[in-house]
Amino acid sequence: MHNFWAEFEACGADLAAFLQRRKKVDAEVVAHCEQIWQAHPLWSCAQVLTEFRRRWPEYGAQLSEQNMRTAGHQVGFLGVQQVLRRQLAEGDVHYQEPMLLEALWEMAQAGAQAQAAEALPVHPRPERLEGVSPSGAGQEPMAAPTDASIAA
Repeated sequence: MHNFWAEFEACGADLAAFLQRRKKVDAEVVAHCEQIWQAHPLWSCAQVLTEFRRRWPEYGAQLSEQNMRTAGHQVGFLGVQQVLRRQLAEGDVHYQEPMLLEALWEMAQAGAQAQAAEALPVHPRPERLEGVSPSGAGQEPMAAPTDASIAA
């Protein structure tokens, strides 16, 4: 608890900044994943993770397959993959067609931007933060249990 509080205070007691700092899947990781998926649109999350770890070992060591999936959702790529796989199965398209890939990426980016625009802002509530402060500032000491409360 104390480490988290110290990290929170190091972010200027800004909850949004603290949560971004705690995220493994930051904007840089998302950009790297997007770069890999643009080159290999049908790769699975496990394949992307392997390539990520090969290219950027300092970041990749702490990431998991679920982190790759999260990055894929943030750029809207997993939806693009579903469209590609369906069209390939139906024989309608070859996945290296540049116009198709470009159009699908534009749709995915527009969808990701729309989701980001709909997200509500995070406003810190200082009165709530004081109650969970490790220093205990502003907290009343707990009352000692009575015989009646233990028997109940």
